Amino acid sequence: MKSLLLAAGLVLITGCAASAESAAIAVDRYRLAVTEVDGGASRSAQLTCDPVGGDHPRASDACADLAAANGDIGKIPETLQGCTREYQPVIATAYRNGKKIFEHEYPTRCVMLTATGAVFAF
Repeated sequence: MKSLLLAAGLVLITGCAASAESAAIAVDRYRLAVTEVDGGASRSAQLTCDPVGGDHPRASDACADLAAANGDIGKIPETLQGCTREYQPVIATAYRNGKKIFEHEYPTRCVMLTATGAVFAF
């Protein structure tokens, strides 16, 4: 009888721990980075959505762009803006809850911003 009660208690404790972990991950936490390919500067920002937060300077806009694309950065609608033709490639990388979800090389920062909205605008 004791072992049955102990087993039931362990199941209950394990279930509570899993629920707490699920609740902790319910907020999407993004780590975003833009790296200049030629070995230049690298920038990064933290972003959370729902509630909006982190150190991203345009967090509300970035979260709105992500929501409009169902979280898929590659599906953010392209914006119309003129970019110059210099070649200064950058790599945009995004992690959500510790897992890499996006990485793409763009010929310029301007082209990256045109393709990704406010997500990498930091």
